[in-house]
Amino acid sequence: MCLSALSPLESLPNELLDYIISSVAAPPPSLARLQQPPSHRIAKNSTRDLKNLSRVSSGLCALVRPRLFAHACFDLRNERAFLDFVAQSDLKRHITSIVVKGNDSPESREDPYWWRRVLCELDPLRITVVAPPSYIGAMLGTQIYEGHSWAFEIPLQVLHLERDARQDGSALLENHSSLLSARDWQSLEFNEASSLKAYHHYEYFLFRVPSVFGQWGTLAHPPDRPADLPSTLSLNRLTTFSYTAVFPFYNHADLVLGAVSLMTSLESLTTQLAPCQNDRVIETEQRGSIDPSDPWMELVTGYTLIADAVGHLGNRGCLRRFQARDFQFDALRSELSFIFDNKFHGSPWTYDGGDVWNKVDGDCSTYKLNTRSTQRCFTSLLFLECTTVYMSSEFYVISATAVLCAINESLFSHFDSSSGYMSLYTSDPAPPVLAHALLSQPVQNARDPNVPAERDRNLGAAIEDGIQCSPDALFRPGIAIGFSRPRRRAADDDDHEYIGRIPRSILTNHLLKSPSLAPGSFNTFIIHPFNLPIFSPQNLLNSLLSSRNNTNLFREEAITRLDAVQLLPVYDFPAAMQAITQVSETLHQTTQQRQQAPNHYPHPIVLIIAGLDALVENVIRASNPIKGTAVLNAALQTLTGLSREYVAFLSVLLVNTSGLGMGTGTGDVAVADGDYQGEQLSVLLPSLLMKALDQGTDTHLLVSRERSGAGRVGVEVIKDRVGDWSGRKCVWDGR
Repeated sequence: MCLSALSPLESLPNELLDYIISSVAAPPPSLARLQQPPSHRIAKNSTRDLKNLSRVSSGLCALVRPRLFAHACFDLRNERAFLDFVAQSDLKRHITSIVVKGNDSPESREDPYWWRRVLCELDPLRITVVAPPSYIGAMLGTQIYEGHSWAFEIPLQVLHLERDARQDGSALLENHSSLLSARDWQSLEFNEASSLKAYHHYEYFLFRVPSVFGQWGTLAHPPDRPADLPSTLSLNRLTTFSYTAVFPFYNHADLVLGAVSLMTSLESLTTQLAPCQNDRVIETEQRGSIDPSDPWMELVTGYTLIADAVGHLGNRGCLRRFQARDFQFDALRSELSFIFDNKFHGSPWTYDGGDVWNKVDGDCSTYKLNTRSTQRCFTSLLFLECTTVYMSSEFYVISATAVLCAINESLFSHFDSSSGYMSLYTSDPAPPVLAHALLSQPVQNARDPNVPAERDRNLGAAIEDGIQCSPDALFRPGIAIGFSRPRRRAADDDDHEYIGRIPRSILTNHLLKSPSLAPGSFNTFIIHPFNLPIFSPQNLLNSLLSSRNNTNLFREEAITRLDAVQLLPVYDFPAAMQAITQVSETLHQTTQQRQQAPNHYPHPIVLIIAGLDALVENVIRASNPIKGTAVLNAALQTLTGLSREYVAFLSVLLVNTSGLGMGTGTGDVAVADGDYQGEQLSVLLPSLLMKALDQGTDTHLLVSRERSGAGRVGVEVIKDRVGDWSGRKCVWDGR
């Protein structure tokens, strides 16, 4: 009996067959699922092309088998059987990656040192472990805290380690207590799973996530401890780190960043804090008692900390690449863009499209932002230029010594020595450097240094002019302007009337200049606590009738003009957010109507939010400062986004009623010869809430009451990041 002839496929040269087999082979499915919810099905493959090809004949099976088992997967319960099969089939040298499925239940508790036996026989370039948090901790020689595991209900997490080249280190494995140190791993990816279930519980932020990063993060405090700890000796070899979690708490994200600070050779950092595209965990968990705003606020605050850490790691470490996978999602892009634009503006970090930022070497003065966000106008102390809408040609030269002193004091006062990177959340804030201190010398025009331009510090004319559609105006569309007062002693801190005088004057001027509107149309929206009388109808009417710009305006006509004002009284912070959403929808409709009208002119629209800080303080009293600041940040980012989206006509005025400073004095000023003298505020922004309020405004005015009670106020521009008004001040009589 003769053997049948070889098939045409088998008759091909081995080189061609190997090329065909390599074309049929696909990457391991586990790599594409590292960011998905952890599951033991991570290695399940929907295609069996290689397996089917190996069944054609014994000859093809011998050629296919090395590639078929290049990416192996086994359960730790079958560890010995897997190793025996590999040895019998002579596959040891062909296996380049393994996926290990572990279990740590009382009924089936595997040996956490399995890797010693496996790595004695195999030398893979990649290891992926899918196991419970406690088992991963034991495998890495780290005892994690499990006291709050019941609140998170995290069954599995994923650890992925990778390196570029193989090495012979089997003889030394017994000396290692952690898989992390058993090989010179260069890349670590960790999927921590979802923390969303913990949000169902009251004071969820006090719970500790069952994760090795909870322990590793504490090793960075103080920074002189890690050198003696074995796990940190392995972390400092990593050049790439990727962290995936679903809505981790902001304080846990801070611990992760503490662990990142131990990765002294890190060149690439990748983060993902939101669910992946096909993950329906939000819909599932929202059926319970969860507050839907809490997870998103924690995410935004977490990315604020991440952006700070990236800046520090780029300046003092090896970090060159940062990827935020969440930037791919439309729902998050605007929020994250606001954070990254603020943190990376004027820095070596440049946006390279998609979700990646790269650090480029060179002179910082040449860096330009290249992000998807448009209609935004940011400036900084060293970069006095508008990046989008207001392309002003007027620049000013400030004393270099004053600038460097201010920067030095600001940077080092915000350097958190315990964590090793810049933080806006330090407990000991820096004394403020008011902008007018930098303008003690005559300022020259940057285009023509021979033209002196002595600055007029009196704000009276700008206040009287009100809102002007000019890039040089103090009050103009496209920016968010804050009004604050000094906090006074508790017994004398209930007078909110004078803080509303300037905003009311601006509003009055706006109403007098605006054209008549159709019934039901509005050019002003005022959101305020129901018990705050600053913008009551009677006060608004009195301001209209008593305005110096009022010429022959009768009471009936004044009431008609007030019909263009929509008052939105609210009882708490969630109601204020609903009101902001309502205004946003109205603005969208107004924009569409104006675009349809021929030769339409974008007359200004004013959005005033009064007492938002007081509403947030109620949130803090009911919960904690972190949650209060998080909800405030979300609101301020929404308002800033509105001002940029409707840059042609929308002015946002924030009237803060709680006050700035420590509240140890009267906060009043003495007026003499058209100028005023007040108490020195050693700490202007002592709390996280006050810092958030200041960061959420483009221009910030401090309004102080006259000590004599004559009705005048002292006004100073303490911040202006979109213009050159910083340091200007005046005494305003309001008449």
